[in-house]
Amino acid sequence: VNSMDGYIHSHYDVGKSTLPIFSPDDLLTVGQLYENSAIDDLRKFSTGLYTKDGVFFLEVTDAELYNTFYDKIYVSIQKRGMLLWHNGK
Repeated sequence: VNSMDGYIHSHYDVGKSTLPIFSPDDLLTVGQLYENSAIDDLRKFSTGLYTKDGVFFLEVTDAELYNTFYDKIYVSIQKRGMLLWHNGK
């Protein structure tokens, strides 16, 4: 896998069920990409979100803090069997 510096995606307006914010899966996807070597340096990575209300970007300014967050959330979701995909661990 080649490493990337960022990506952008959209949340389509689906009635009242879609919010113009980053979802929990969006936040975990960054960690999963990093864990699977698709991101070399979290501090140089950004993810974008295009919605009817505007375009938003998320950057990791503290890689250690993000990794702590990711580890806690990832383990919690994994225990509940709610994980969308994983790296085989």
